[in-house]
Amino acid sequence: MEANKRSRDEPTAAVITEEAKKKTKITPAAAAASPAFLPDELISEVLLRLPSKSVARFRSVCRSWNRLVSSAAFDRLYHDRQQQAPCSTYHHLIKLAAARSAPPHLWKLCDGVSLHCDHCPRFIGAKPCHRGILLLGRQCAGAYTLCNLSTGGFLGLPPCRTGGYPCTAGIGYNSATGEYKVVQLDSRMDRPSWESLDCQVLTVGDSRGWRCPASSSLPNNTRIEDDMDPVFANGCLHWILDTELLVRDKPQGILSFSLATESFATVPLPPFFTEDLVPYDTHHPFIGRVRSAKTTDNRMVMQPIGTALAELDGCLGIIRDLRRRRDVDGMFEVWKLKEHYGSGAAWSLDYRIQLAASMGRELRETWLVVPICYLPSAANSSSSEEEKRKIVLATTAHDAHVYDPQTRTLASLAVAHDNYSRSDDDHDNLLCMALYQESLVHVPGMEYGAN
Repeated sequence: MEANKRSRDEPTAAVITEEAKKKTKITPAAAAASPAFLPDELISEVLLRLPSKSVARFRSVCRSWNRLVSSAAFDRLYHDRQQQAPCSTYHHLIKLAAARSAPPHLWKLCDGVSLHCDHCPRFIGAKPCHRGILLLGRQCAGAYTLCNLSTGGFLGLPPCRTGGYPCTAGIGYNSATGEYKVVQLDSRMDRPSWESLDCQVLTVGDSRGWRCPASSSLPNNTRIEDDMDPVFANGCLHWILDTELLVRDKPQGILSFSLATESFATVPLPPFFTEDLVPYDTHHPFIGRVRSAKTTDNRMVMQPIGTALAELDGCLGIIRDLRRRRDVDGMFEVWKLKEHYGSGAAWSLDYRIQLAASMGRELRETWLVVPICYLPSAANSSSSEEEKRKIVLATTAHDAHVYDPQTRTLASLAVAHDNYSRSDDDHDNLLCMALYQESLVHVPGMEYGAN
């Protein structure tokens, strides 16, 4: 009885040999002489060399394999092995995905008020959280799904029905507790003003479901740029506050939400923000697509449209849009916040994007350009060589490119032709393409469908 029980749970060499006999014509005598079991170390080495989707399927082989593949130690080994794997081109290193959209439909906000809901569902955020987890959202239904695209794992979350207008949502990971949290900011339709936002938090796997933050609520009169997804970095989700708040007597800066303490704070802006508030120009060729605001002395100013947050090398970053500045040489700058938050937050210029005059139509005319990641440099590269590393850029024209600072050229990486329109009159201002990577990250309750 014990032998039979073990044979169902442990993959024996005899069983494996039976599979091999059909292909290699091993004689029964040779099969009988095989060792009884494969060593655990050998099984681990074989699994480490397989694609993540195959490894995920092998969870169902037996309990011991499930324990091995689900362990944090194996996950770290697999991640490290993937990072060290040689690749001939960046096309093998960078993997991008766009969700297949449902047909355009109406989103009913309340009685008598409906909006067109486009790009639904879509991946929220340009990068995975904690190596492999992406958030797929249907804003019109307040519905979210956690996905690991490399394994095919998915976990549907309880819908967030607050009776409000969900402005934005994001996902983060609390490394101290190992918990994923989804945060949604919404405006209440039953209030006289849409300026006040509510916050709802869902800890994945928590039976309490959606709830208010544990430590603090949003500051009064908080308004964010709701056409940008939040960025997760340094244990916090981040939003840029509305442009108007830069010039009026309201909260200013970057709004951050700590997943550990569930409290809000404000991160100071880089020094260039005030410089980039240029006078309002009614003859500007992109006047219909700029962010404008009125100062306290009633002057109209506009901010370059492409300012967006990003996470780079584990740090919070921001891209400075210089496309509309005729008095500044360049197209984009990438700034990073390398110190911890506080009144003395240290922003520093990290990268410049300056295309040749005949290049860059893809970047000049799109709404937002968001840096996704730097491509790895050689292990023995010097600091000067680090400055020459390539960078991956995604745009709201639903494509992605690799910028080479040495040649000042772009190379196309991906285009989401099948899902989204890319016409010149397209005013889409949301990213619909997300980076993913080979990862075995598993969230309890995940299901694995056949893809």
